[in-house]
Amino acid sequence: MESYVPFAGLSEPFGMYAPAFMRPPAGSDVIEEWEFFYALAKRMDLVLGLYPAPVSALAMEREAKSPVMIDMSIKPSSDEIWELLCEGSRIPLGRVKQHPEGAIFRGEDSDGVVAPKDENCRALLEIGNDEVLRELATIRARTPIAVRYNDYPYLLISRRSSKAFNSTAREFYKMGRGQPGNYNPAFMHPEDVSALGLVSGNMIEITSRHAHIFAVVEADETLRRGLVSMTHAYGGLPSENQDIRKKW
Repeated sequence: MESYVPFAGLSEPFGMYAPAFMRPPAGSDVIEEWEFFYALAKRMDLVLGLYPAPVSALAMEREAKSPVMIDMSIKPSSDEIWELLCEGSRIPLGRVKQHPEGAIFRGEDSDGVVAPKDENCRALLEIGNDEVLRELATIRARTPIAVRYNDYPYLLISRRSSKAFNSTAREFYKMGRGQPGNYNPAFMHPEDVSALGLVSGNMIEITSRHAHIFAVVEADETLRRGLVSMTHAYGGLPSENQDIRKKW
C-alpha cells in the first residue's frame, strides 16, 4: 500500500512517498480505503469527485472550484488517486518520489510566505461576539445535569493525555511513566473522592443511563467538584473481563 506524507503540522517542509512493499495475501479482502468508497459509489451509480488535499470541499466551493471527477468505468490505481490529491501542490508528487528516504524541500518554490494583508481589509478579531455571548448565556441558563438527573450527580467530561495521541502509543508501557500507571484514570476533585469514601488508586464503576465502565479513580485538584474526567480512546471490548491496570 502506498503512502504519502505531506507537509502538514511539521516544523520543516518535509515530504516523503513510499511505494507498496508487498501485495495483499491471496484470497484476502484487504483493500485501500479509497477502494471501498469507489466500489460503493459505483454500486450506487454515483460519480466520485476529488479535491486536492488538504483543501476542504467547502473551501473549494467558496472559490467556485470544481472537484476532479473520477472515471468510474476504469478503476484508477492508488498512484493515480495520490496524483489527483496532490494536484496543484507546491512540490509535484513526481519530485517527491525522487527522494525514497524523504527530503526537506526548501527554496523559492517550497517556502510559503505570508503575504501582506489587503489594504482594503478592515476585518479584526472580534472579542465577545454578540452571537457567541447569546449562545453562552443560553447554555448557562440551562438546568445543571446534576439537578436534571438526581441519580447521576456527576458529569463525565473528556480530557487528553500528554503520553499518547488519541489511541496512538497507549499500549507502550514506558510512555505511561509519569502518570498514575499505564491505564486511563477517572480523575475527580479530591473532596469528591474523599466524600465518596475513596482514595486514589481505588477501582470504581461509573454508571450512566446508557452503560457502565470500570476505572481507577485519581484525585485532581484542578477539576471542579461534580466532574469525572477521563481520556477518550481507551478500553477493550465490553465482553472482555480484563484487569485495566494490567491492560493499560
